[in-house]
Amino acid sequence: MRMKIAFIAGLGAGYVLGARAGRERYEKIMRGVRGVKDNPTVQETAGLIGAQAGRALSTAKGKAGQGVNTLYRKARHKEDEEQEWARHNGFVS
Repeated sequence: MRMKIAFIAGLGAGYVLGARAGRERYEKIMRGVRGVKDNPTVQETAGLIGAQAGRALSTAKGKAGQGVNTLYRKARHKEDEEQEWARHNGFVS
């Protein structure tokens, strides 16, 4: 029983000390992150990258739409050809 109490006390003390050290480390990391995030060069670069990504997405959407339209037209054309062949060969009246 005495060992359990000592173990639990040690665990509690370790938790408290670790939490304090962890919080200080966390705050230090967050200060660094804020410093980078608030840097004008980083903000400008992020803006440029965002704009390029937007243009790329717009281009990709346009090309995908064109591809779908082309496939649809080809499928319709093929269907029309097959129906004409079937009519010509007496399969459809």
